[in-house]
Amino acid sequence: MCHENRMRRLVLLLPVLVIAALAAALPATGAPIAPPTVQTKPAVDINGTEATLTALVDPKGSDTTVHFEIGTDATYGLQSSSQDVPAGSEPVTVKIPVQGLTSSTTYHFRAVAKSAGGTARGADATFVTARQSTTPRVAGTKAQDISLSGATLVSIITPRGAETTYHFEYGRDQTYGATTPETSAGDGWDAVPVNARIEGLEPGKSYHFRLVTTNANGTARSIDHKFVVLGTPSAASLAASKYRVPYGGAVRLTGRLAGSKRGGVRVRLQITTFPFDQPFADIATATSSSRGTYRFTLPDLQATTRAVIIAPGMPDILSPIISVQVAVRTQLTSVRVTRRRVIVHGAILPAIPTATASLQRLASNGRWLPVARRHVRSDGSYRIRARRWRAGGELRVVGVAHDQGGHVSAPSRIATVPSMKPRHRHHHHRRHRR
Repeated sequence: MCHENRMRRLVLLLPVLVIAALAAALPATGAPIAPPTVQTKPAVDINGTEATLTALVDPKGSDTTVHFEIGTDATYGLQSSSQDVPAGSEPVTVKIPVQGLTSSTTYHFRAVAKSAGGTARGADATFVTARQSTTPRVAGTKAQDISLSGATLVSIITPRGAETTYHFEYGRDQTYGATTPETSAGDGWDAVPVNARIEGLEPGKSYHFRLVTTNANGTARSIDHKFVVLGTPSAASLAASKYRVPYGGAVRLTGRLAGSKRGGVRVRLQITTFPFDQPFADIATATSSSRGTYRFTLPDLQATTRAVIIAPGMPDILSPIISVQVAVRTQLTSVRVTRRRVIVHGAILPAIPTATASLQRLASNGRWLPVARRHVRSDGSYRIRARRWRAGGELRVVGVAHDQGGHVSAPSRIATVPSMKPRHRHHHHRRHRR
């Protein structure tokens, strides 16, 4: 009886045990699913417009979708395409390329992983796109150092990341026709000053030119520019305000250019002085007026001087040579008259060892007659004694250099000598006899 009861209980418990065992073997339907984890990794394969964004994703056993948020700051604003990561328990590297970026720009990005377990975001990371080489840039094209036959053409080129060459085209019109040699400007990103000298141009003519620069991305040209080659005058004149000046005096020189180029020309004044054993040398320069005129002043002339104007040309233009004579200064400092003598003192400047002082009187016919002559002393002074003439009148002293042309003669001031008074005669009256 007892045995039967036990068997009956066992039969009743058996289904319960089976159900409990089956329940233990099945997963619990209410257990949570773990979210994925994600780490933002550095971007790779970066160029001017593209990059590949990378991340390390652990799906934590669930199917996961990964994408990147990207933008020029940490607010992002843009999103990459997505990539699916199958369920698994091992971390997986994800790479997603992005395109259409701007060169030389800093970008922020982070990885975002989503699964049934939730969403995970990686840390913010950055990268900088490379500079994208483009067509070169041109600025500041001009002509400088213009001469009578040439000019230097200059410009500024930015190669912008690719090997760049340049040349200038030039000619009398905008068809150009001549070029400078092809020259490298490098492949950098900084502005590069470039230049080329051209020669063999015609004086006074206008020329057009432009810069042409090329790299693998294309060709850039400056706008057309123009310059005028310096012209040359065809003739130059020179005249003096006076051609004889006293020792130490000044003279004004004037002249004028002729030809197609007259105004704005830099002319040079050259001189040489007696005894003319030295070549002409520059002493002053002047710029001609719009009418081609110019002027100079020669101060403190010491000896006879020759002068010439030189204007730039091919060859240079020379004026006729002029000569300005320098006269001695004859000083008459005192005149003393005695009963029988006239005594004069003075000096001749400069003190020329060969100089003489000639005393002259004015005759009734208006001619100057020599009275006496003396050599000057070493300091240029003189003293002349002459017999007094009865009629009196005007006198002067003429200084004569006798130095072969270094100085010319010149008279002193005029002085007056009084006439001699007549002598009184005593008459003895004789008585007339009747």
